[in-house]
Amino acid sequence: MIRFTSLALVFVLCVVSTYATRVVDIKIICTVGYTDTKYCLNLLKSQQGADLLVMGRYVTDVLHTKVTNTVKHLKTLIDNYEKETTPKSHYIKCLEYYGGKNGAITKFEEIENSLKAGNYNGTEVAVYDVMKASISCNDDDKTGTEKCEWDNYYVFKIGDIMMTITSYLNRQV
Repeated sequence: MIRFTSLALVFVLCVVSTYATRVVDIKIICTVGYTDTKYCLNLLKSQQGADLLVMGRYVTDVLHTKVTNTVKHLKTLIDNYEKETTPKSHYIKCLEYYGGKNGAITKFEEIENSLKAGNYNGTEVAVYDVMKASISCNDDDKTGTEKCEWDNYYVFKIGDIMMTITSYLNRQV
């Protein structure tokens, strides 16, 4: 019985130490790359000390909510224009990037599945696809409209944070 207890204790310690290696201080995550440090720290403060995978799921949920709200915002902006105008055309194009058949909103199942499977390269590709909606919407804005600028900004920033997290997850595989 003592031998079994000793083996069980060793097993638990190994699992706990493996788990602990997946924790990265949010200050480190938020100062890497092109991340907006202040925004990142505010977003992740509830995740301080969390496992990277848990943190990744949290950021994915935040990103999914932001993309969903962006789609709703774009639909409202489009509905506010009765006739075809340049801003309306821009919003329709952005809505396709975010909410279309292959838009950003369709990438979240892929992100979640690749995270679960430990395929962090796949996660990065899917997150980048979400970020491309923001980039494309900004690049296509020849109208000077700024009504969806903040949506784009935050989708990109949250995606950037997620890319940093997946980078750390890739290092620990």
